[in-house]
Amino acid sequence: MADSPDDRHPRPDEEQQVVPATKTRPGGIGRTVFYILLASLALAAIAWLALEIWAYGGSPAP
Repeated sequence: MADSPDDRHPRPDEEQQVVPATKTRPGGIGRTVFYILLASLALAAIAWLALEIWAYGGSPAP
């Protein structure tokens, strides 16, 4: 079971690979996710505004 992919500990006879921190960071997805979140927030605000207008836009309160 030592050859399983879930084995997190390196073997004593193997050299550890050093990966620079800048290479491990995700780079290109940040702005795309931000724009999707911004658009979904705007759509939620529009839906809420439409519901408020529809719910209270009828006859005036007595």
